[in-house]
Amino acid sequence: PAYRCALHEKLLEELAELRAAERLDEVIEEAADVLEALTALAATHGATLDSIIEVAGRKRVDRGGFEMRQSLESID
Repeated sequence: PAYRCALHEKLLEELAELRAAERLDEVIEEAADVLEALTALAATHGATLDSIIEVAGRKRVDRGGFEMRQSLESID
């Protein structure tokens, strides 16, 4: 649990840095750090990056993605 908790904190830190990034190179660097922290965190639950990408793809097909820059308040 301590390692998992540390990874949660690291993920929040990296997300804040991604949010603050302005230039494309900064966004890419910070997004890579977010991905690394997320992958490590998922691994503590027995998940892999490939399994996450597979589920994300299915959800995108079923629910749509963010390509249209729309968001939902809730899903009925």
